[in-house]
Amino acid sequence: CPGLLGSPHKAHWGWPDPADVTGSEADVDAAFEETWRLLEMRVRAFLSLDRATLDEAALQVALANIGTMEGAA
Repeated sequence: CPGLLGSPHKAHWGWPDPADVTGSEADVDAAFEETWRLLEMRVRAFLSLDRATLDEAALQVALANIGTMEGAA
């Protein structure tokens, strides 16, 4: 993980590593596309948060909830 200055908010949004997929090229491509879909879904959920209405605790809860969305590992 990169070193970040200040007090960044942190969240773990885990899912299976698509690099671990074996099989045909189509299987591997599908795994990477699924990972991209899940990442995009979480980023969209994060960007839709109304940060002006969330205190620090509520933001951490929202980030944790995003991490439990579909596909969480």
